[in-house]
Amino acid sequence: MLQVFRNYRFLDVFVSIDPVRDALHLPSTLIGLFHLPFPIQKEYLSLFVIAFYTAGFFAMLGIFTRVSVFIFSIMLLYIIDIQAARGVFDHEYTLTGLVLLVMTFIPGTGNFSVDRFISWKRNKAKYSNTSFLEAMIGNPEYVWGYKLILILAACTYFTSGLSKIRWGGLAWLDGQTLTYYLDGSASPFTPGEKPMFISPPNVKEEEKWKDGFGIYSYSYGNRQQSPFWRSTGNALAASPKLMMFIAASVVIFELLGFLLLFEGWSRVIYLIGAIIMHRSIGFLMNLPFLSFQLLCFLLIDWHWVYQHLGKRLQLMIDKLFKRFKLPAH
Repeated sequence: MLQVFRNYRFLDVFVSIDPVRDALHLPSTLIGLFHLPFPIQKEYLSLFVIAFYTAGFFAMLGIFTRVSVFIFSIMLLYIIDIQAARGVFDHEYTLTGLVLLVMTFIPGTGNFSVDRFISWKRNKAKYSNTSFLEAMIGNPEYVWGYKLILILAACTYFTSGLSKIRWGGLAWLDGQTLTYYLDGSASPFTPGEKPMFISPPNVKEEEKWKDGFGIYSYSYGNRQQSPFWRSTGNALAASPKLMMFIAASVVIFELLGFLLLFEGWSRVIYLIGAIIMHRSIGFLMNLPFLSFQLLCFLLIDWHWVYQHLGKRLQLMIDKLFKRFKLPAH
């Protein structure tokens, strides 16, 4: 809901490509493998949008749950592929689409769904000894589904850090890239012309540095309009040493994505750190990655946190009672 239902206007932009620019884009491997339409013709776009949002609405409520989630995830990945063919990689759509695809098969997807509610109403005998909430929760699920989503998240963060080193090398760590984003150079709301990096069609082979391609356009930027946060970003960008420290910290943090595969405080701290990172980018660049933040929040093992944090708090309280000689009750 957060990621998809707010972005209707982008469907027309990304899914239906201007015929004048079609020659610049090639269908992805997935689109070519299944011979999917590329791009979607204008006359079919409305039908596609209706089907897309219907599947998303059914998946969200849990109506024909697994079928709806599967169709919705496939359509979402199809949109991602069309975007990728245009040279645009939507990080949020990609992880969201993969998580939804995984949810098609893992246990527990049908919990808290309209399907489960209808089953509860129709099979009173089956749920005779369970409350409504217990019936909606169902039996304890196998943990492999949760761990599979953790693996997806770990791969996403790790490869994000790896790509910075792969394409930028150690030069990315000098902080100049982040400075470019924060000092107003990449903002459409600051005066002056913005740079557009163009690679000619006849670029030399040795210059095709990214998997056989050269850059032919640059469109990523700082979307923050708030004067306060723009001035905050400018203040941070004014310190080269601080930018270098933040750049190195971000890469190290992302390369430590494998910490998500370990139980305990390492996973909890990493997920909280990821939320803080995305929240900070949201404040400074208006690129909040809300679905990443929500996913990280939901992946925290709150039962584990409650058990361990609760015990520590209880010990602290007991010590205070003993120190001040207060009655334990």
